[in-house]
Amino acid sequence: MIMTNGIKVKRNGFGTPLHPFQIISWVVATFHLFLSSIVIVTMLDITPRIIFGVGFFTSKAFLIILAYKATKSDPTDLWPNQHKEIVSSGTQITQNCEAFCTICNCYVNPKSKHCSRCNRCVDNFDHHCKWLNNCIGKRNYKLFISLIISLEINLSILLAFSIFLIDEYYNNYDEFHKRATEKFDFCDPIIVLIWIIAITSGISFIADTYLICLHIYLKKLGMTTFDYILHKQSQAENKNKRNAFRERGVVTPDENLEVPAAKPRNIGKLSTPYPDTGGVNTPGVLDLHFDETELRYSRNTSLAHLA
Repeated sequence: MIMTNGIKVKRNGFGTPLHPFQIISWVVATFHLFLSSIVIVTMLDITPRIIFGVGFFTSKAFLIILAYKATKSDPTDLWPNQHKEIVSSGTQITQNCEAFCTICNCYVNPKSKHCSRCNRCVDNFDHHCKWLNNCIGKRNYKLFISLIISLEINLSILLAFSIFLIDEYYNNYDEFHKRATEKFDFCDPIIVLIWIIAITSGISFIADTYLICLHIYLKKLGMTTFDYILHKQSQAENKNKRNAFRERGVVTPDENLEVPAAKPRNIGKLSTPYPDTGGVNTPGVLDLHFDETELRYSRNTSLAHLA
């Protein structure tokens, strides 16, 4: 068992405790695979059955493999171990050593962040995925993107053929009823199961589409999910500050001048942990930083009115 400061380090998503969302994802995936094999495949004619079978089960196989690899992957920052080996060997250190994790008590890469759930530093931390029970960082980000794209393909196939059968039920009931009674000896429970498949796959499809679009947007901005969350938190905090100024009748020299938002930096000098992020590598790891001019304005102009 690997320990840091007496606390167990989780190296991958199969480490205990398992997250409830992770278990839910396994249940839903098994549910879709089981019902699709029994209901969807059986209710389709030969041609659409072949199309569905090849598309759905092939994408499901890729999905299971990618999910296993993403859950099993270890995105832990490798620099601490490399640093210890370099120090012990007496070799001169050439890598940036300005980033130090006060929790792991070692130097880390400047873009690393300490995850409180896994108790480890993750290089270029993006987010902690509850569905995989694992952190997403530099070493497994591409694997994560491949996983959600594979999930999108699998869900789109399942949703499309579920809608196809629902449409047949309402527009060609006689044919649907005949096929259902021949295969299962009943009809109405079958359409209920198909509706359940359609609803669950539809909700999952919408959520996964949003996730893919979010990461495309963040990639365009050159931000990680963690940076984006910090930016949104900073915007909300600054909005509350501006509202507080207005309530107290504060008038700024320039009506368009706003209280500056905190910007995430790779190298900073603050040592205050982020709120609700489970600790932070300090000094110099994604610390919130205000420019000196911004701090002067906030301290001497805005806050002076509140005194």
